[in-house]
Amino acid sequence: MAATPSDSDPIFARKTTGPSRWCSPAWRISAAALCLASVLWAGSRVRAAGDTWIALAAGRLICERGYFDFPLKDEFSFTFQGEVWTNQNWLSHVIYWWVYDHLCPSALVGLKLALIALVGLATWRSAWLLSGSQPASLLCACVALLFAAPFFDIRPNSLGLVCLASLYWILISLKYRRGWVAWLALPLLTFWGNAHGSFMFGYALIFLFLCTEAGQRALGRRVILTPTRRLAVLLLATVISAAFVAISSPYGLSNFTHPFTIMTGPDRDIFQAIVEWRPPHALFALLPQATAFWVLVGISAVLWIGAALRDRRTQSESPQNEWAGHPVLFDATEIILVTTGLYLGLKHLRFAPYFVLLSLPVTAKMLSSLLGSRTLPAHARATSRGALSTRLLVALTCINVAVAAYFGGARATDLRQAYTPASAEPYTTRLFHRHILHEADPAALVEFAARCGLSGPIYNEWSWGGYVIFHAPQFKVFIDGRAQSLYSAAHCEQYFRLKNDPSRDHEPRVTRGREIDARFARLGIDLVLAPHNPEWASRIVAPLLETAYWHPVIQDERGILLVNGLSSHPATIEFMRSYWAGKLDWPDTWQGWWIRGHAWHNAPEPDCARAVEAYRKAVALGPPQAWLYKRLAECYRRTGHIDEALRYFQQERRRLATMTEPIASDKERVIQCIEVVDRALQLLERPNQ
Repeated sequence: MAATPSDSDPIFARKTTGPSRWCSPAWRISAAALCLASVLWAGSRVRAAGDTWIALAAGRLICERGYFDFPLKDEFSFTFQGEVWTNQNWLSHVIYWWVYDHLCPSALVGLKLALIALVGLATWRSAWLLSGSQPASLLCACVALLFAAPFFDIRPNSLGLVCLASLYWILISLKYRRGWVAWLALPLLTFWGNAHGSFMFGYALIFLFLCTEAGQRALGRRVILTPTRRLAVLLLATVISAAFVAISSPYGLSNFTHPFTIMTGPDRDIFQAIVEWRPPHALFALLPQATAFWVLVGISAVLWIGAALRDRRTQSESPQNEWAGHPVLFDATEIILVTTGLYLGLKHLRFAPYFVLLSLPVTAKMLSSLLGSRTLPAHARATSRGALSTRLLVALTCINVAVAAYFGGARATDLRQAYTPASAEPYTTRLFHRHILHEADPAALVEFAARCGLSGPIYNEWSWGGYVIFHAPQFKVFIDGRAQSLYSAAHCEQYFRLKNDPSRDHEPRVTRGREIDARFARLGIDLVLAPHNPEWASRIVAPLLETAYWHPVIQDERGILLVNGLSSHPATIEFMRSYWAGKLDWPDTWQGWWIRGHAWHNAPEPDCARAVEAYRKAVALGPPQAWLYKRLAECYRRTGHIDEALRYFQQERRRLATMTEPIASDKERVIQCIEVVDRALQLLERPNQ
């Protein structure tokens, strides 16, 4: 028959007498070392910071306006300006901005580590309540952090994981310990409902918990059941929290309906085109987090099956009355919650940490049963645990040795770079920039454009939109990471089609460039911020440059900024005057010198002599580039300095010939340069042909 927790029932009485080996100094030091290593490891991963910059920009705007003048409509893009932005993460944005502004940027790394520690703490407590074993619960909590490490970053998603782990602890505590924790669901769900869009999963988790507990009670299963009064309190707290969320959220009831447009709406395929929305089986060979998910599923399956077989054998070998009052090992509530996490993880990679946090506390219970005699939860622990304690102590020691060897060996460099990055920046920003992969942001490009007075609509790379709206709000982006909360499916599809459609690659570049320019003209776009990748280079940047009225503003190893020289925007017109005169503060790099040469070469009154000088410096400073030699040959012909040109190209021909044995990736490029130089020499030696 079903049972409910009771301190007076000897079956569920918690053993409190006798010394505990888990309170010894050796255990505490070992446990602390394992926890610290796991938190630091989980927090050392870095990710691109598009969503981080969006969070900071939104938090800054909300703090400037105040809650009662909440900016409901978008102010960062030009394509959807004035449309409602359903910012379900607004409270997380405010928290991140407050820490960034009042403390320092690097304090956000400390916040990330604190959130990871909270997730580990909640998971450990849940596992301890289920397994009755401190070592098993601690090991599984640390393993949870290690497997979920790729999903911890400086984004609202981390707060969502804290809320999920905390709610799971509340449900397990409600079932096995005290009823008052049900009221904790009220502030937790209210906060979660304004901090991250995943809060709907919290309500679904409570619904499944209530339904399964009611079902087990109706079927009379031999399990520990949550008392009816506690379930009623939980239901009441959940209903009140839903009302509080609807009242406190600036978006009212639409805060509850918006997630379904992403998950089940007619345009979900477009919204879910991002990598993290794809299923893990499609990314198994591409992303380590997908591989880690499958490894965890396999480990959990082995432990669960092993625990089931051992439990069955133990009961068959024991007297029938020994287990008469003991709950069964597999509780339907736990199985339903874990299965839900597994289903979501199999469907979308972004939900993989949900399975990690829901399954590992139950796995701790299976591990506890597998390594020792049949054990019950902490409040129903069997009195004999000598064999279990010994085996788990050995397992814990082995894990600690393995972790220490791992961190002291292959990953020591990564950890050192994560927390003591080498840079000339102050530590207050250096640590933050390391954790958000700042080297991938278009910092120099955006800073140069802002310094030159450029502003207005800009066609940008998706992942760079957040950086632009935070650091250069005078620009209005075409798109950014708010695809599911602001931009329409048609808009996202248009963006992807422009740079990913190979069907027109056979057309002349100038034709495609004029078509793109006409499309940009209808939208009022005079600026293009593009990264260095084959799709952008071949389908957008090169075609626009072929039109002869789109020009490079600045280029570095991360990307390039283009401007429309025929723009009617006053700021752009003024900029182009300085551009043609060569008065801009370009960097002293090969990219800076070739852009100087381009400006003098293509000015309304070309200065080919200065262009030759700039192009030659670019060739001397940079890698071999065939297109630079073509520009040099054209400028030399315009100047009429044929003898000087012959000497230069003959010298370059000899220099390139000595580079015929470069690394494989550069060999083809050198060969192309030699071919261009040979053709230039032929034309210069026979100028009349």
